[in-house]
Amino acid sequence: MLLDFVLTYLKYKLLNTSILIRFVITFALVFLSAHINVAAQVLNIDREKREDSLLKRWDLAVGLSLSSDKQKRNLLESNTNLEFVRNLPSRYFVAGLLRNDLEYNGPTQIQNEGLVHFRFRDRDTRKYSPELFIQSIWNGQWGLEYRHYVGASIRARLLEKKGLDLYTGLGLLHEWERWNWSGVSPELQPSVQSKIFVNRWRVNQYFKLSARAGEWVDFSAISYFQTGFVSGNISPRWYVDANTYFKAGEKVSLVLHWDHILDSHPTQPIDRFFYGFSIGIQYGRGW
Repeated sequence: MLLDFVLTYLKYKLLNTSILIRFVITFALVFLSAHINVAAQVLNIDREKREDSLLKRWDLAVGLSLSSDKQKRNLLESNTNLEFVRNLPSRYFVAGLLRNDLEYNGPTQIQNEGLVHFRFRDRDTRKYSPELFIQSIWNGQWGLEYRHYVGASIRARLLEKKGLDLYTGLGLLHEWERWNWSGVSPELQPSVQSKIFVNRWRVNQYFKLSARAGEWVDFSAISYFQTGFVSGNISPRWYVDANTYFKAGEKVSLVLHWDHILDSHPTQPIDRFFYGFSIGIQYGRGW
């Protein structure tokens, strides 16, 4: 009797302690997300995670943060990440991604960067499959007013195991750009500053890796290599985007994000290498 009582008591305490710990962790992460950037460009659908046996028609992943700091002026920063996926009966899907980072110092805009992306693709069920995409990005600190993409690729499965997959894609894209001189050092700016326009075709190649380590951690990364193929207009560009997800609840994850871009010949005389790192919260659900 005494042994049964002790075991029951310990089981009760451990269960409640576990619930309390998960509550504290989740609360802390939500609090943390209000003070740091939330960024994710790897599609949530590309994660190597346990899927529901019943495929939902829609999937949604959201990351939001807002911070304000009063110094000489009010410093306001907002970060928005929204991804939706419409699953189709053919095991293809249409995905949309919105990302925007805004920062103001009083009425003065310090930063405005973001992207809008739409993609039609197979849900990793075929060895070879086509994919189509359109995308628009902008970055005020670079002086990039817009870079529009329209492209198509053939996607191929290189490796598919439990908890691990590797895919590659090869295709063409067309890009249109418009630049101003706000991202260029003053000593390099001309006296007459006209807009710069770019209109070109590029080869687009990528590798996508996803892995899962147990029930609580998974990792997704994608590496793009883009280059021209006309003499005098090669300008290779390498872009990496990676996320590590730590599960904090049924629908909530802590996200560690890294991205970088290396542009061998940027259109404007700005830095060739840029990177970003952030920590944030992601909420996802399907219906």
